[in-house]
Amino acid sequence: MAGKPSTREIATAIRNRDDLPGTLSHEGVGATLRGAGGLPRWPNLESLVRVLADRTIARVDADAAVIHIHTLWLEADAEQALGAGESSSADAVHAVSLKSGSAVDANATSRNSLDVSMRAMADLFSEINENTGTIVALLRDGGAETLASSLVADGDSAKSDLLMEASTWSLEEVIEAVEYSFSTGNPELLLLISSAWRPVDETVQFIGQSRKDLNHRAIHLLVVFISLWRPVGDVVGLLYGLRANGHHVESRVALHAAACRSVAEVVDLVKALQRNGGLIGISEVCMALTRRPLRNVLEVVRELRNADSGAAADSILWHAAWGPVDGIPTLLAVLRDEGRDQEAEYAIQAAAWRSARDVSDLVDTLRREGRDGAAEQVLDAVTRVPVERVVELVLLLRWQGRDEEVAQLVALARRRGGQERDALADAFHSVGLQSAAESLRS
Repeated sequence: MAGKPSTREIATAIRNRDDLPGTLSHEGVGATLRGAGGLPRWPNLESLVRVLADRTIARVDADAAVIHIHTLWLEADAEQALGAGESSSADAVHAVSLKSGSAVDANATSRNSLDVSMRAMADLFSEINENTGTIVALLRDGGAETLASSLVADGDSAKSDLLMEASTWSLEEVIEAVEYSFSTGNPELLLLISSAWRPVDETVQFIGQSRKDLNHRAIHLLVVFISLWRPVGDVVGLLYGLRANGHHVESRVALHAAACRSVAEVVDLVKALQRNGGLIGISEVCMALTRRPLRNVLEVVRELRNADSGAAADSILWHAAWGPVDGIPTLLAVLRDEGRDQEAEYAIQAAAWRSARDVSDLVDTLRREGRDGAAEQVLDAVTRVPVERVVELVLLLRWQGRDEEVAQLVALARRRGGQERDALADAFHSVGLQSAAESLRS
């Protein structure tokens, strides 16, 4: 989309800009684009993305592109880290599965194991939060001291004493107590112990040590509770501390837990992440948000725009448009009903970047629902993605016998600029789509 500039052109463009966080030689640009030499440093990759985004003919939003690529970079970074410590991750997943009663394949890949652990954690969180909602609320509103006072007022001085005593325990004593509470199936006790633990930096140390020492590897559960009640500023510190110390699984679980907080708290969290280093964690919060009810997700999007966090709002819409295909028509319908046409168009643009099969299924679903206008908008958006993806979709539609939609897509492509239209015509010609190529050239 940037016109395939040479590696030297790209390197020079990066070097000539003072607002970029990193730099790359032309050899480094080439290696990054080929995927050679391992995972690139994020500042260098961000610089590359911004330079290419600024050169695109379709005027891709550079911030949105950076957020999208950063999501992929985080996944690759997490998988790389998980690959190095797969056995400990498997132990953690096994522990959660024992508590939640879900079956987990011990030979699952790192990423699949992480997905399973998050689903199990979500189920367990729902169960425990229902029983300890008052404790969570008091911790979030006033901290451990407020909770202790409330317990005394309710005549439960034993829990209050435990709470305050735990704040003086050594790291080893806390690990032993957490192990006991987990093995006895007492989540309230676990919450009390974890709520009394030390400041964020010591909590991160606790997480690292307990990864090694806890027989059941209950650290995922503990992180979820910590992220629940801590003030937003502490959550940000916790996330950065987890990342800095290589606790990628725990940080992603904490992010998903943080995304379950109220709309106002999620907005505050995203703004705090932006203030404290830009994009770290934001894309994952946005991805986790899309698992919430659609109306709730769109409320977060609205509030982020009101808070001048448009890039984060776009990231949420991007992830929503990359969710299950059968949910996209509902997303578009709600946006249109609420008069949020610009956001609906953005979601359509995001969906157009999906696989040919997904786009074909989406167009087919929209047609069945009688929403021909939306289907045409999707096809029109496809004409803005790279040529090879357009060709892939046309070939699939022809194979499916949907010649009318092929003709419609070609007609829409004729509206594009001469250079883009000619490139697409050449691509059609190269794969034997002669009539489509001639239609574009006529």
